[in-house]
Formats: sequence, structure tokens, C-alpha cells
Amino acid sequence: MGLWALLALIAADAQAELMFRGLPLYQQGNELVSPALGRALPFAVDMHDDFNRTGLLQQTDVDGLQIGFVPPYQGVPDGPLTGSAATSHGRWATPTGNGYSTASGAARRLPGTSPAVASMPWRTFLGLGDDYLVQMTATVAEGEEVRIAYLGDIQTQGIGQGLDSELGQLVLSIQRGTGAQGEELTWTVAWDVGGNRQVRAGSAAAPVGEELNLQLGWQDMRRAPGGDRFDALLGTSAGNVRLATGTMNTDLQPSVEVFGVGFESVGITSDGSGSLINSFTAAVPEPAQAGSWVAGLILSVGTRFRKKRHI
Repeated sequence: MGLWALLALIAADAQAELMFRGLPLYQQGNELVSPALGRALPFAVDMHDDFNRTGLLQQTDVDGLQIGFVPPYQGVPDGPLTGSAATSHGRWATPTGNGYSTASGAARRLPGTSPAVASMPWRTFLGLGDDYLVQMTATVAEGEEVRIAYLGDIQTQGIGQGLDSELGQLVLSIQRGTGAQGEELTWTVAWDVGGNRQVRAGSAAAPVGEELNLQLGWQDMRRAPGGDRFDALLGTSAGNVRLATGTMNTDLQPSVEVFGVGFESVGITSDGSGSLINSFTAAVPEPAQAGSWVAGLILSVGTRFRKKRHI
């Protein structure tokens, strides 16, 4: 067996042993490869929804993966979710009860519902993990905007406001132009630091009608100096583009307090949104030390092997 084949087996074995909240991290079909945050191993999907059902989104569960790595609130014992924690995990809520309908593998904002934030509880806290990823595929209609976000305290702030408020603790927004500018996209990344809104903005392009892949990574660095980090990417038919990456605060106090995840579709008329939310995913990291160990093993052994060959 060659060296690299052996290393691959060792890394695969180490990866198979990783746990998150007492649950096996990598389960069948839940690996998500993303360049966000420069990770050594894939993200592990906690929840995934393809909206393959018909009816209102309100109080429905995701129809894809629903594992339970991140509990809906604190104080939940490690292991599989049970009771109210299991009931709440992966279940959508909208402010009016009928903000979105689902059909043909997509969620669409209904007439007369604005703002319309679709949310679910997803409570991150000290010691749970460092890197997180939310991903959404969407077809953005001309003149409209979609947003994906890590949410603040939903119980205190409510979801009757848009994600351009303090409710959206860390938000990636994509807005499409109209007419001759229909292929132009305007993006913003916004986050909240003690009630003060910070924003990065720029532009990109994609053909009208093309499905876009929004990815927003968050690195919770409250245990180390330097501040929380974000990483925003946009996937189009031309490939992945890193829109912005950076630090949200500069001290040991958390700049982002996450109580949930969700999305919002913002239409330009009152007769409903032409934009489609085609999928939504929330994923977690491997334990930080495990990813570093696997990467370090490959780098260390590989370097020694190259030196030996050079001699």
C-alpha cells in the first residue's frame, strides 16, 4: 500500500470516530464540502430541507436530514434529542403562520406577507463548536432579494421584523437588478455588534433564472482573542465566488449570539414573491482539535516522505 493511500485510510478512520454532542459526526449523506472558513474536513449537515411537500411552511419539519447536533435551546443532554427538543428541532415558524407555501421542491413567499422571516430554533453556545455554516439555494426574481441568516433571540425580538434588523445577527443578502440590469447582483453581509449594524457590500453577476447557492460561514471565537469571523460565498454556474470574509469584533465578547437560523424573501410587489427558495441547510464543524490533528498528520508525514525522497 502506498503512503498516501495509508494516510487516507488513517484520516478516514479518524474522521469516522468524530463526535458532536455525543452523536457520530459523519452519517450517511450528511457531508457537505465547502471552501467556507478554510476547513480541513467537510461540514456535517445537521438539518436540510428540499421543500418536497405541498402546503404552508408554518410548523412543518424539514424533509431531508434532521440529525440534532445543535439543540433548539440550552440544557439539552448530549445524545439524540428527545421530547420538546426533538419536536422543536428542524421545525419552521413564520410570523403570520402563512408566510410561505411549499410546492414542487421550493418555498415561495405568499401575497401580503412582508416582512416574512422563516425561522427555526438552533441554539449555539460556549463549548458547542467553533465553525458553522448555513447554505441556501434560491432562484432570485428580477428586482427581488433573498436573505439567509443566523438569528438572534427569537423569543425576545420576535420574527415580525425583517432580517435587516437586530434579529439578523449575521446575514447574507442577494438582490437582483431589473431589465437591462437583470443579470446584476448586489450583495451585502451585515452583522450586529452590541446593537450597532456593520455592513460589507459589493456586486456580482449571474443570468436571470439561474439558481444561486448562498453560503455563510461563522467562526465563533469567543474563547480566543481576535473576534468572531465570517465567510460569505456565492455559487453560480461560473463557480464559487468569495464575496467577503473578515472579523466581526476585536475582543473576547461574542459579537454574534445565535438562537436560530432562517431565511427571508423580499418581493417588490404585494402579490407575493417570484423568488424561489429551493433548499436550506445548516451544518456544524468537526471538533477543532480533530480537524487540526488530521491535517497535521498528513502534512507532517507527507513532508518527511518528500524529504526522504529528495535525499
